[in-house]
Amino acid sequence: MVTLQLQEGEMSGQMGGVDTIRFLNQFSVGRGDYTKERDKWLADISLDDAIAQIKAEKINTLRGT
Repeated sequence: MVTLQLQEGEMSGQMGGVDTIRFLNQFSVGRGDYTKERDKWLADISLDDAIAQIKAEKINTLRGT
């Protein structure tokens, strides 16, 4: 076994399998092009609309709805 495999095995023993996977996934490269995808998501919303939505969500959270 290489050193990394030994460390992963020990980590899994200490943290458990699920938490080990969560930890290791933080360092994965990922897929896709976030910038292009974000441009598609935000194409139909202005900055003022986004701010209004955030404020509305905060109000709803404070009200408990």
